[in-house]
Amino acid sequence: MNTNRRYLQILLLFILLVVPVNHLISQEPEDIKVTIRSVNKPLHEVLDDLTSQCGYNFTFDSRLTDSRRRINLNLKEITINEAIDTIFRNPDLTFRVIHRNIVIFPKTIREDTTNTDTTAGTPGILSVGGSIIDQQSGKPLPFATIAVMGTYYGTVSNTDGSFMLRIPDTIRQPILVSSYIGYKNRYIPVSFDSEDQVEISMHKTIISLQEVIIRYQDPVSLLTASIGRFHENYMNEPAGMQAYYRERVRKDDKSMIFSEAVVEIAKAPYNNPLANERTRLLKGRKITNIENQDTVVFKIRSGLITMLQLDIIRNPPGFLLPDFPAVYDFQYSDVVSFKDKLVYVISFKQKENVDETLFRGELYIDRESLAIIAADFEYDPVRLGREESMFVAKKSRGVNIRPLTAKYHVEYQYDSSRYHLAQVQGEVKFKVRKRRQWIASRYQINLDLVITNTDPGNPPRIRSGEQLKPATIISDQVFVYDAKFWGEYNTIAPEATLTEALKNIEKSLLEIQPGNNASNIAGED
Repeated sequence: MNTNRRYLQILLLFILLVVPVNHLISQEPEDIKVTIRSVNKPLHEVLDDLTSQCGYNFTFDSRLTDSRRRINLNLKEITINEAIDTIFRNPDLTFRVIHRNIVIFPKTIREDTTNTDTTAGTPGILSVGGSIIDQQSGKPLPFATIAVMGTYYGTVSNTDGSFMLRIPDTIRQPILVSSYIGYKNRYIPVSFDSEDQVEISMHKTIISLQEVIIRYQDPVSLLTASIGRFHENYMNEPAGMQAYYRERVRKDDKSMIFSEAVVEIAKAPYNNPLANERTRLLKGRKITNIENQDTVVFKIRSGLITMLQLDIIRNPPGFLLPDFPAVYDFQYSDVVSFKDKLVYVISFKQKENVDETLFRGELYIDRESLAIIAADFEYDPVRLGREESMFVAKKSRGVNIRPLTAKYHVEYQYDSSRYHLAQVQGEVKFKVRKRRQWIASRYQINLDLVITNTDPGNPPRIRSGEQLKPATIISDQVFVYDAKFWGEYNTIAPEATLTEALKNIEKSLLEIQPGNNASNIAGED
């Protein structure tokens, strides 16, 4: 009886129906007629009204017009073209249909991209910078994906929501695609003739009951089916990848170590877990801010190699191993939009009778392909405090180290026909106290890895002498925080607070201390 009631609750919550989506979606936008009745409405609300009529989302570069501009119109049965001309008051605009989006851009957007030099010192590269925000609240969206449609170029926004993307001039009419969990994709055309900042406002997605289709009665069978499709959903050929990696260590409110690098990766196919993956450094730098009183040093198991090991499809953790039902409890948590797909959100945690320190979190599974396209997971904080050895390989005597939190995010990108690793984030917090010391210090490590370019079928040849070792992350070159340092490489834009902190460190240090690896953390004496 209880089992039946539980299944009934799932049925009522998710509505097991297959209902056709709005029939207007099957029509071409040119054939759809709309009505505009607006009395002093902001532009974005007028476009929302049009979306409800025609079933297409409208998107445009914020530099074309102010989305808060007030509109007063009363027009019946006009075409989409006429609506765009009237609302934007610009007859030189046109649009392109991408999935269920109408992307508006100037007819004169530059097509001939030869001999372009839009970035000082970097011929043939367009640098597009800007911010990604929530349309309603105006708050920044951290670690949103920003990519060039139809290519393998991309990056992510920083914690301020800011981004910088460098695009080669061989790409004609580049269109930026921004993605964030729970939001509609935005498609923004950019011109090689403009270097203005782009503000991308993203809209939260409201999932209608007609769109919700649950094909599996319980999350365990859903996840089992997802695991069974790993070989068909993920890239099964070796690939060359470029990636940006950064590692930051803070003690209380003080930045102690910051290192960053662009690396090249020979990525192994997902159907061959025994194949080796190799990486080599293309460019990197590091800065340390360790003072004389910071004499308690301990080694942290972290770094670029660890981040690649967090590719959970290639290296499945316990919640993706065949015996997961015996160790973890799963339940449906939500249905959200992600990268223009409907995604099941499955939450999980270890069973109460399991004594090990395991993960809890959420998996994001594409409704159609059943591919796991993202995961958020962390160690149970209550149990984590007893697991010092899980993170600390070696420490000074007389030092007590207690892990507080360890959180991770992994995300995959769909290209052509299969998914591959797109980004990994890690955040680990510790409390450190020396014997006979009353007040403990708090340390935080933040690790970020983003794949900025992918070349399927063409892995680089990386010799043993070139390969990065776990203890060798960043070269010891002098750190100068120069925005032009990276040239044509794509990176994560530095946060304002980070930039300021690094500038202050540079002023206070007479010289960079050699030999301090980015995996070493200093504590108090």
